[in-house]
Amino acid sequence: MLQDQSTIVVRALVVYTPAVRKALDQFGSSPDTLATLAIESTNLASKNSNVRMLLKLVKAEEIAYVEKDFPSDLAMLQGSAWVKAEREAAKANVVFL
Repeated sequence: MLQDQSTIVVRALVVYTPAVRKALDQFGSSPDTLATLAIESTNLASKNSNVRMLLKLVKAEEIAYVEKDFPSDLAMLQGSAWVKAEREAAKANVVFL
């Protein structure tokens, strides 16, 4: 059983593509708004499940990339010097596409 009752904070960098921005623009929304809502929903689900984790959005940034498939997208995230630099600058623990 866990003795430490502290909440873990996970710093998140969200990168999104021009296609995502364009699709959200059609509905009068933005990637920043969607990223914030996703973080808030995750935090609410964690709270309701008694999970001691808080996801914190540290940055949302557009990346010049066209989505392909999961393996290709994951390889791009893992191999991109730009993503690595953005993650390090934001001190993010995790990157979401």
